[in-house]
Amino acid sequence: KKMSILHWGQPWKMNGSYQNFYAPWFDKVRSHGAIPMLDWGSWHLGYGINQPDFKLSAITAGTYDNYLQQWALSAKAWGHPFFLRFNWEMNGNWQFPWSEQVNGNQPGDYIQAWRHVHDIFTQNAVTNVTWVWCPNISGLTTRPMASLYPGDAYVDWTCLDGYNKDRTW
Repeated sequence: KKMSILHWGQPWKMNGSYQNFYAPWFDKVRSHGAIPMLDWGSWHLGYGINQPDFKLSAITAGTYDNYLQQWALSAKAWGHPFFLRFNWEMNGNWQFPWSEQVNGNQPGDYIQAWRHVHDIFTQNAVTNVTWVWCPNISGLTTRPMASLYPGDAYVDWTCLDGYNKDRTW
């Protein structure tokens, strides 16, 4: 069987520049008969978990609305289906500034930010995106998944990231 989904990541900002929807990468995946799945993270790659500019409340407040609308409209113009795995592993505290446990984020901020981003896509009639909500497996330092779930109206697919770190197997 050929590969069905090809998955890669893209931050909102990298090397000081906001990252656009880059159709040639998506076209390349489709040319191989697969569906693209993009990890799309609201952060400046390489700047750690403490990024005040990317607090979840800033997203909800509309700080990035122009960027989000431009990106959403480019995705719409591309016109083919793809999976968007937005701000994954949000229940952890180890790596990403969109966790409610770091970066000055508060309980409830993740859901509000997710819904705000999703609503921008909806308001712009972007229908080729499948929204993928993907926490990490539960552990001693993770938030309960249910407290971070944006709701069925905002999530199309769910997944779960897990890492085999147990060497006793």
